[in-house]
Amino acid sequence: KKALGQPGRPKQERQKIKRRMARISVWPSGPVTAPAVSRALALIDFRKEYAECPVRVELPGSLEARARLEAVRAGIDPDKPLVTAHVRESGYKLSLGLPERPTDVMRNATVARYGPAFRYLISQGFQVVRVGDAWATPVEEPGVIDLARSPLRTEHLELWCLKRSRFFLASDSGPYMVALLLNTPTLAVNVTALVGGDPLRTGDLYLLKHV
Repeated sequence: KKALGQPGRPKQERQKIKRRMARISVWPSGPVTAPAVSRALALIDFRKEYAECPVRVELPGSLEARARLEAVRAGIDPDKPLVTAHVRESGYKLSLGLPERPTDVMRNATVARYGPAFRYLISQGFQVVRVGDAWATPVEEPGVIDLARSPLRTEHLELWCLKRSRFFLASDSGPYMVALLLNTPTLAVNVTALVGGDPLRTGDLYLLKHV
């Protein structure tokens, strides 16, 4: 509904969104029917349509200025191209006392295996910043700023990094959706969900995990 009232959306576009929303309903119980499949496809279609016309999200001016100073203290050059990365592990949920289901564990990845990608990005002139939680496996790759393990990490600094990244190297995890909200181009790797983990925007990419 917020999408319909967003300033700058032409009337024709708002009507198009209304028509698509009218076709969406909860998947019914019982046999899978043609109408049910049609509604599911409409939902996927709507997600993609809305992702191409995102809500404009910015940090408030005071937080933007603070994050920029914190970035410098963390070793991040605000004027140099940046790629932010997130590698899902089990530590965060376990720290909250939440169980890891088999489907959760399947989404995990090993940060050490990202070394070739990190080295390539650095060789091309990018800063690489790894975000995440304090329980994440440390990054031992020279040149990578491991913000997840840094005492200088703050939530708004992570958002600042995501917002100004040339693209986000994502996992099949929550920050993937944050990048979508911030309208940051995304390459998601080790994805296990064929539908749900698929790119919603034109230009975003994903690679399925080999299991």
